[in-house]
Amino acid sequence: MTDDGYVVGYSNTFGKYVIMIDSVPPAIKPVNFTINKNDFTKIAQIEFKVEDDFSKIRSYNGFIDGKWVLFEYNYKDNILLHKFDEQIIEFSTNHKLELIVQDEKNNYSRFTMEFYK
Repeated sequence: MTDDGYVVGYSNTFGKYVIMIDSVPPAIKPVNFTINKNDFTKIAQIEFKVEDDFSKIRSYNGFIDGKWVLFEYNYKDNILLHKFDEQIIEFSTNHKLELIVQDEKNNYSRFTMEFYK
């Protein structure tokens, strides 16, 4: 139960108790590219490591130039990846990537960058 913003509880036994609150958003880290180098002409897919310390990843959405694109999630390695497809985006031009990752407690992170593909 809460009382003026504090968690209050009563116990009939002694011992150590911990109350944790997940307010930290997931981390999004590039895997196969660096943020400073935005030329993706030589890579077939982009990969991100996504991690959350307390809860699991609930959802993820990727957008290129404002349009939703498919990202695949490898739960075992916590890797999100998008395979570039010329049917989906035009090659030999600049693009804007946005990736939004949300955890089970509704904390979210947003990663944005511009790239050339």
